Amino acid sequence: MATTERDLYEVLGVPRGASDAEIKRAYRKLAQKWHPDVNTDPAAQEQFKEINEAYQVLSDPERRQQDGWLGKTIAQNYDSAGHPLVGCACGTTGVPGALRDLEATLTVVNSQQSFKFNGGAEMEKAMGALYTSTPGIYGALFDTAVTTARDTVAQLKTSAASYTPKAQYTDNVRLAISSKNQLGAALQLAAQLIVTGTGVKILHVTLGGFDTHYTQQQRHDDLMGYFDQAVTAFYTDLAAHGMSDRVLIATWSEFGRRPKENASAGTDHGTSAPVFLMGDGVKGGLYGAAPSLTKVDARGNLGYNVDFRSVYQEILEGHLQVDAKEVFTQSFDKLAILGA
Repeated sequence: MATTERDLYEVLGVPRGASDAEIKRAYRKLAQKWHPDVNTDPAAQEQFKEINEAYQVLSDPERRQQDGWLGKTIAQNYDSAGHPLVGCACGTTGVPGALRDLEATLTVVNSQQSFKFNGGAEMEKAMGALYTSTPGIYGALFDTAVTTARDTVAQLKTSAASYTPKAQYTDNVRLAISSKNQLGAALQLAAQLIVTGTGVKILHVTLGGFDTHYTQQQRHDDLMGYFDQAVTAFYTDLAAHGMSDRVLIATWSEFGRRPKENASAGTDHGTSAPVFLMGDGVKGGLYGAAPSLTKVDARGNLGYNVDFRSVYQEILEGHLQVDAKEVFTQSFDKLAILGA
């Protein structure tokens, strides 16, 4: 379920309808306590992520809801209202920012086992009886919501029954700091939805733990090993089912890192980061020159050579076959990464 605008005000501790100045003051006060540069506790980093997301949405003076590029893609190009699995976030409990759009219907599945009505079959029957007796427009809205939920639960059960993984997925890995989620299980669920023909177009999974303000080397090595293992299983599974030529795997980070080591054997937030694209249709290689370690800005940030929106544009037009101008208000340099 998406975070509502009221929830976002509560995250920042300001009243609904607070002014931009009030929102900014509240954010600065919270940042002094929770920002990773001053609080290295992993739980604090998760807290600040939520605070920062709320601020980014509420500080927009033109509209209080920021659409994610994938959410907008779904809203503009697919009938998600009738097919809620068109866009799906696997292995999480909230809608990722990239998938957010008020006009798109999305499904969030933390796990196959937990995606159900609490209370089991009897609760599902009770919900059905309740919404059929609710009059007026509210009854219609409730009818739509419950019907969508029931249909999606049923579709996932059918999908699980007809899927046999053809690769070994595991989340049994040792990490210096918990990733807070299970990438292997999330990718196995994603593979299931693809292989069994549920109509998915865009799937989103997350691997946390990369906010390496301290002891970066061991943490980063462990996480990349985990990532490699999970993505290898995912691709092997798809290939064995004859589906790998229809899937593009893309990675991105919500922030980059600065190159200079800090006093805690880590690195702080920066402006540049690598992006990986993997799949049968990808023309392999390095796109863009490696950033210079000697040419940094006043805050120690690396300069980037490829605008990340050029990569998104390539994904939209080269793989999803949609018009990127429906998502972005301008065009970006073409990279010609796809079409191998």
